[in-house]
Amino acid sequence: MGVNLLQYNKFKIYYLRINKYSMGCSNNKKPYYLESEAQEALIRSNIRFVKAAVNYYVCDQCSEYHLTSKGETNLLLNDLSIKERINKERQLQDWSESFGRR
Repeated sequence: MGVNLLQYNKFKIYYLRINKYSMGCSNNKKPYYLESEAQEALIRSNIRFVKAAVNYYVCDQCSEYHLTSKGETNLLLNDLSIKERINKERQLQDWSESFGRR
């Protein structure tokens, strides 16, 4: 009988979020427990920052996902719908910053 990956991931997330003494990672990067969280963070990074992260990876030390600004650009960022979302949310961010400064 194999390990149910979904159950394992749910347990892992629960354990890491409540365990204050988890070993963590020595590189001080924010961990993302699921690939879907790392993908969303990658998109949000490209919305928020000019020099944004280009990909995510699984860390050798903590086995969690981290964002990186080095290496090849993730194919997700080349998807047309994602590019449109990034541009639209950047414009909204620019407008809200401009409007808030008055």
